[in-house]
Amino acid sequence: MGVYIIEYSQNPNFVLGITDQSLGSQVVLKNKSGLAPRLAFWDVNFDSGVITLNASGGTLGVGADTVTPEALAKLKSAADSIRWDFFSSPGFIVPASNHALCLDDKNRVVSDGNPIWLYPVNGSPAQQWRLVPLNNLKAFE
Repeated sequence: MGVYIIEYSQNPNFVLGITDQSLGSQVVLKNKSGLAPRLAFWDVNFDSGVITLNASGGTLGVGADTVTPEALAKLKSAADSIRWDFFSSPGFIVPASNHALCLDDKNRVVSDGNPIWLYPVNGSPAQQWRLVPLNNLKAFE
């Protein structure tokens, strides 16, 4: 397991983040300029497939109410979060239970606070992410 930012491949100035550090908060696209690390640092466990918010001490993970198309990503309890597959489709983050879906920037809108949802894999830039280990960061700008 390690601590990462999850960078949006289409625009590396944006990362996977949250609106608030609380259960049920939306997972959204965040501009990393001036962003508080507690809103965008993730613990990624490649063995279990769980992505948890680092600032939550492992208690809040990336999930959704259902693993279906257009379900909004949100913070769930780590036990109820989605198990993700990072390896079967490099660059895409797919639910281990449904490889037809992936994390997607809703409507490919590159703006602070745009929702992240589950969407059928179509190869678009809106679905491509890069895990950047904190030890590789030059600065969180």
